[in-house]
Amino acid sequence: MDISNLEGKEVRVRVNIDVHTTSSSLEDRSANYYGIYKGHDNVFVCIKVDEEEMYFPIFNIVYIKEVK
Repeated sequence: MDISNLEGKEVRVRVNIDVHTTSSSLEDRSANYYGIYKGHDNVFVCIKVDEEEMYFPIFNIVYIKEVK
């Protein structure tokens, strides 16, 4: 999955539900993609949904694609 050109764009995202307490609302919805961040032991994808920034380990992203 190449997401390097999605920064700042509206995207459709789905994450594994067990990753985050609010991720059940992210099963399949629109968000804004803000980039990839490297942590101490993982790589995270940052998205923003309803003014809330969320960080998910990249391997827990089921899909992320641009809204056209």
